[in-house]
Amino acid sequence: MLRKGGGNKANRMPWKKIEFSRDNWRQIDDEMRGFRRKIRFLIDENIPAKVCAFLRKKKFNLQTLQEADLNGRDDEAIFQYAKQKDRILITRDRHFLNERRFPLQNSPGVAILSCPSDGDDTLIDLLEQLIDVYGDSHDLWYEQIILFPGDNTFSIRCRDSTSSRSRTLKFKFPKNGTPMIWSDE
Repeated sequence: MLRKGGGNKANRMPWKKIEFSRDNWRQIDDEMRGFRRKIRFLIDENIPAKVCAFLRKKKFNLQTLQEADLNGRDDEAIFQYAKQKDRILITRDRHFLNERRFPLQNSPGVAILSCPSDGDDTLIDLLEQLIDVYGDSHDLWYEQIILFPGDNTFSIRCRDSTSSRSRTLKFKFPKNGTPMIWSDE
């Protein structure tokens, strides 16, 4: 691929492989043991019943908006309920990316499955990827918004611990491949 403007240099992909040694993985496993609270989900009404059935089969604690008597309520009420009940919101609505309406601070976590409508199996595949990465620890989701656009990548918007500003990290987890992180360097 050529750079814009007709230059001769090839455009380099900004994806960099994430290389971990066995010692790195052991250290991560040890740190993960410190997170004990199990995931509790709140499922938006735009998530199909087949996805809920999959999560229940996997023994996850979940509550649908219908079960919470929140059907038809505005998004702010849904977000506040998730926050009060300490439940991670699973939705397809990208407007939950708006940090003015839905601040990261004290958010229980939001996962946005914004892939094209390829069917319930695609959403289940995305959730499986998400659970593979995050495990079943509730604490890892705190103050994060995870966006799955359905292209084998995901973005995590989180608060930077040093500046308290939000930042976005992008990852790619190819099937049977090396995980990668987006780098603008």
